[in-house]
Amino acid sequence: MSLEKLRRKIDDIDRQLIPLLNRRAELAVQIGAIKEMSGKDVLDQTREKFIIERIKALNAGPLDDSAMQIIFQTIIQQCREIQK
Repeated sequence: MSLEKLRRKIDDIDRQLIPLLNRRAELAVQIGAIKEMSGKDVLDQTREKFIIERIKALNAGPLDDSAMQIIFQTIIQQCREIQK
């Protein structure tokens, strides 16, 4: 496969990822509203640890678990920020 075809495939994946990440963020905003109404803290370390462990269990590579952890910690951190 050519370089251009591979890059187009990456572009297509990016087009799919962006709406999914924004949908995830929309859900995080809703969760933030529920937490605020119930007086819960935005940070839920137990839940975040569960997410990271689940991501590692689902990961089949080629990105290693530490790369996935960094990616998802960034996603979680940004979602936490918009919950505030």
